[in-house]
Amino acid sequence: MVTLRINDIEFSYPSVSVLKGISMEIMPGEIVAIIGKNGAGKSTLIKCMNRILEPGKGKVFLGEKELKRMKGKDIAKSMAYLSQKASYVFPVTVFDVVLSGRYPHLARNSGQRDEVRAAEVLKMMELENLAMRYFNEISGGQQQQVLIARALAQEASILLLDEPTSDLDIKHQLEVMETVRKLVRDREIASVITIHDLNLASRYADRIVMLKNGLIFAAGDAASVLSARNIAEAYGVQVSINKVEGRPHIIPVCPLRS
Repeated sequence: MVTLRINDIEFSYPSVSVLKGISMEIMPGEIVAIIGKNGAGKSTLIKCMNRILEPGKGKVFLGEKELKRMKGKDIAKSMAYLSQKASYVFPVTVFDVVLSGRYPHLARNSGQRDEVRAAEVLKMMELENLAMRYFNEISGGQQQQVLIARALAQEASILLLDEPTSDLDIKHQLEVMETVRKLVRDREIASVITIHDLNLASRYADRIVMLKNGLIFAAGDAASVLSARNIAEAYGVQVSINKVEGRPHIIPVCPLRS
């Protein structure tokens, strides 16, 4: 199994510094949630993890290999990235979307084997009834399930999910997060998730990293990170906190005056 390690990375756009000296390690078998208000650097950080964006400073390691010294296809064999929004301009079946996850492994005469693998993943995730449906014609929750299936077909050891529950109703949010948790546990892979919903982060993440102004403001388990004081300082919101199944449950009260 592969470990993802980030050492002191910084990233800036031409007009603004976004990340400032971020370091962390993601281990197999855990879900790490990245939280913070809009503009804190969550999506930028997850894109630096797989070289969609190149950090201006610092290093990212996949196992013992530095990411910038690896070929893109080799990175894709170990790491799968799901963006906030996924769409296909031309009609594409669910089966073909999942099959596209096999691209990093394609070799001469491997087509039939890759199709078998795609079919196995669809069956495992109970999506085989959608196989011939067009991706853009299924629900948002189903689309996220299909994209996770594509990552599984990719046989990635690390799943990077950028706001996988955005625009989903409550039922589909839970289904997506339950799927991710089951995959991480059963397959001993790792997942990094950027997420706005603090209660989903509390319920499903093994560790939470809270960003503020491009820095790690707090990191640890849900109980230590999701305190009323941390949320007030990072988000500018007063909250009430209850415990549900031993984890913090956040109830927003009101915005704080600046």
